[in-house]
Amino acid sequence: IASGDLNFVSIPQVGLTSDAISPMDSSTNYLNHISSTNVDDGMSSSNLQGQGASRRDEPEATTSTNSEQKGALPVKKRKQSQIAVVLEDYMDFWKKQSAKLVDELKESKQDDIFSIGNCVAALEPMEDLSIAEKAKALRLSKCPMNREIFINTKDSNLRLYWLKEEISEM
Repeated sequence: IASGDLNFVSIPQVGLTSDAISPMDSSTNYLNHISSTNVDDGMSSSNLQGQGASRRDEPEATTSTNSEQKGALPVKKRKQSQIAVVLEDYMDFWKKQSAKLVDELKESKQDDIFSIGNCVAALEPMEDLSIAEKAKALRLSKCPMNREIFINTKDSNLRLYWLKEEISEM
């Protein structure tokens, strides 16, 4: 039954009447349509003698390339959306870090108000204290609560009285 005359490009068309076509023959009609479009693309049987196999594989490669491109498009969208999510998370992270840093700076500023340096600066100009009393007052500035009380007391007489009382209790 094999004659050796194989044609890879077209399928011999059989003249069918509309009565003979059944739903199962739709695949045959589709193949006939494909084979006729391949022949219509400028390929003649004389041009295809040596190129039959390579031309036959080419539409499959094109089809797979098209499916890869169609498949690649959603992947790119997915990657872009993933990148957007990561960038948004990154921005949120840095906003939180910046807010935390600002809060820490505000707290440290408040702590700086009650620093030992500020206590010494407020203590040195006090003329009613002797050098020995000032030295003992410096020891009081080791305690953060004492520093806060000393700095927050605005009345100079009250500050002096509190300081002398604390020195006498030492």
